[in-house]
Amino acid sequence: MARRLRPSAAQPSGVVQLVTVTKVFTSLTNAFPELPIFATLNLHFVPEPSTLLLSATGLAGLAVVSRMRRSRP
Repeated sequence: MARRLRPSAAQPSGVVQLVTVTKVFTSLTNAFPELPIFATLNLHFVPEPSTLLLSATGLAGLAVVSRMRRSRP
């Protein structure tokens, strides 16, 4: 019995679309020996909770350091 895949609760936060152009050379047809091909790849990023926590901690640390530097006479 096959298992059903459940959709993830995490939503993608960013999408990157990569587009490439290439040529395929063929000897099957004499009229068009070069065939242009476009390929696209969509990448969806879902941040992990630990990455978000680490980023937030770093930003809070920078805010504390900048506040300490401003308060020094």
